[in-house]
Amino acid sequence: MSVWVVMPSKRPPEEAEKCLSRWREMGYKIALWRDDMNFPYGVADYIEAGPYAGYAASVNALASEVLRVDESCDWLVAAGDDMLPDPNKRADQIARE
Repeated sequence: MSVWVVMPSKRPPEEAEKCLSRWREMGYKIALWRDDMNFPYGVADYIEAGPYAGYAASVNALASEVLRVDESCDWLVAAGDDMLPDPNKRADQIARE
């Protein structure tokens, strides 16, 4: 079982990492939509790059790709690079509930 957070991110990598590290610590795999691929390797589990067509289009495209590449994905969470996960429950605990 895996739980992913999918989100567009325009922030500089060092700024985005402050948010992304919290999601990672809580057990989420991370999929990002960026305008370009200028992002450090390892910051996200999956990165898609291209023109930003809006929040809904970005998270839907990411969700489709995550479901295609990770057969163990049971849950997806849509968020933004200014949002943090629940600090009290890890991704696997929320998924079981």
